[in-house]
Amino acid sequence: MIKDRKKCLKKGCYPSRFFVGVALAFALAVWVGSAYSAEIDYPLNRTDTFSGHVGTVHSAIGAYQKVPTVTLENVYVPADATVLKAYLYWGGVNTPYSHPGDDLVTFTRNGQSATNFSADFGRHIDLSDHWDANHMACIADVTSLIAVGTYDYTVSDYLMQAKNFGVGLQIVYEENSMPASDITIYQGADFAFAGDNWNSTAVFHGTVPLVHELIATDYERQLKATFFVGDAANTWPGTNRQRPDSLWYKTGNALVPDRNALSLVDDLFATELVNPLHSTSGAQWDTVVQVINLPAGHTWVAFEFESGDGSGSNMSSSFTWTATTLEVVPEPATLLLLLIGGGLLLIRRKHKISFS
Repeated sequence: MIKDRKKCLKKGCYPSRFFVGVALAFALAVWVGSAYSAEIDYPLNRTDTFSGHVGTVHSAIGAYQKVPTVTLENVYVPADATVLKAYLYWGGVNTPYSHPGDDLVTFTRNGQSATNFSADFGRHIDLSDHWDANHMACIADVTSLIAVGTYDYTVSDYLMQAKNFGVGLQIVYEENSMPASDITIYQGADFAFAGDNWNSTAVFHGTVPLVHELIATDYERQLKATFFVGDAANTWPGTNRQRPDSLWYKTGNALVPDRNALSLVDDLFATELVNPLHSTSGAQWDTVVQVINLPAGHTWVAFEFESGDGSGSNMSSSFTWTATTLEVVPEPATLLLLLIGGGLLLIRRKHKISFS
C-alpha cells in the first residue's frame, strides 16, 4: 500500500539520467542555501558524486539526552590520500515545536585549534500535530578541517533543547591504490514513527524511498550502503524491550521508479532487514553498513526505513534518517553481506532477517 504522504511529497523526484548535471547543481544550491523551516519531512536527495580511485571513512558516536561533548576517536585517512569531501551530522529534539534549536557546534582535531560553525543544512521536522516538539537534523561541510593520518575529532557545545541524538562523520578520499568505484551521497531529514497514538494518519510510518539509478552491466557487482540515522533507541528507557523497525531494499531491471509512487514495505520482491537500528554507534545513534549484490542488468536500487513491523514488544522505533552513501564496486560478487555494528551476517534475498 502506498502511504498517503508519498502522494503529496512532490519535491526532488529522482532525476532522469539526461538531466543529472543540471539536477545536481540545482539540488546542491537549494540544499546549501535554504533557510530553516518546519515541515513533516525532507526526503533524502543526491548532493555529491565521485568517481575514480575513491573510498570512504565513517565514524559515529551517540550522545543520548544532553551530552554536550563527544569525541570520534582514531579516525584514519590514508597518508597518501587526498580528502575530497567530509560531512558532519548531528541532531536532537527541541520543545516546544516552535523552538529554533541550536545548530552551532565547536569542532576540534586533536592538536589543532577549535573551529566554531553552524550547519549548512538544518531542518526542523514539525511534530506539532502529535507532540509539542520538533526533530532537528543538521549537516555541515567540514572538508577543510579533516587531515590525512589518524586523528581524534571532538564535537563540543552540542546543545539541543530537549536531548541530543549523536554525531556522525563521513569522509570521501582519493587514493591511487583504491579500486575504481562510484560514490554517491544522499542527504536530508526523513522522520518515521508509528506510535500508537499517531496511527490515524500513517504520515510517519515509513520514510520516502531512496531510489538510486545504476548503469546496467552484464555481470554482478557489489554496492555498499552506509546509513546515518539519529534517535533510534534499541530499547525504551528503563526497559529491556526492543523498539521495532525495519529496513527494506530492492533492486530492479525495469524503468527507474518515481520514489513518490513507490513503497517497499511488504513488497514480496523486497528484502526486509529487521531491527537494524539499535544504537549501533552508541545511545540514540546508528551507522548501518549494508553490502548487497547488484544482479547483472539491473538499473536501480531502492531503500526504505519503516517504523514498527520488526520484532519487539515495545513502542515502534522513532528516528530521523539524515544521510546515505552508496559505493558501487566493479568486481563481480558472490555473497550478500550485512555489516552492522562491527558484525557480519550472511543472508539470502527475499527472507526476513532479524537482528534482535
